[in-house]
Amino acid sequence: MSDNYEDMTVAELKVLLKEHGLPVSGKKADLIERLSQTSQEEESEVVEDVAEDETMTEGYKMLNLRVGKEYELLGANLKVSAFANNVLDQVARNSTSFVKDAVPLPGRNVGLNIRLTY
Repeated sequence: MSDNYEDMTVAELKVLLKEHGLPVSGKKADLIERLSQTSQEEESEVVEDVAEDETMTEGYKMLNLRVGKEYELLGANLKVSAFANNVLDQVARNSTSFVKDAVPLPGRNVGLNIRLTY
């Protein structure tokens, strides 16, 4: 991202500095230097909260969807819902699992639930 700082206006640089809680005073070169240092520090941050004999797992974002509707039907309650888990089929691993290296979390999963109570 530091390559793009040169192309930015002073106003844009100041917005980024404010987002990071950094001072916004100085010349454009000073602002770029401040942002570059912050970027390097953020990139070099390493999680050190790992137990002995434990390995790190990559982060992931999973998209789950659920939709449902209830109906009154002859004095009974009908509830219909559909779901989709891990829609993007991300490979994810539970960092606290002993078998995380061999067994990933479930892939894409879809289903339909129907419940009739009377």
